[in-house]
Amino acid sequence: MAAVEGDAASVEARQKSEMAGDLDAAASYLDLLREHLCPACRLIEMVERVSIDGGAGVKNHK
Repeated sequence: MAAVEGDAASVEARQKSEMAGDLDAAASYLDLLREHLCPACRLIEMVERVSIDGGAGVKNHK
C-alpha cells in the first residue's frame, strides 16, 4: 500500500515539476515577444491563460 502511495506521490510531483517548467517556458516566450514590440505596444496587457483539466496537465493557451 505504501509503495502505491509513493508512486502516486512521485507521479504528482513529476507532473507539478513539468507544469512549472511549462509555465516558465511560457513566461520566457512572453518576455521575448515583449522585447520585439514597439514602446506603445509594450503597454498592452499580454495574457497567457492556462487551464488544467482534472490533473492531467492539459493546457489551453489563448
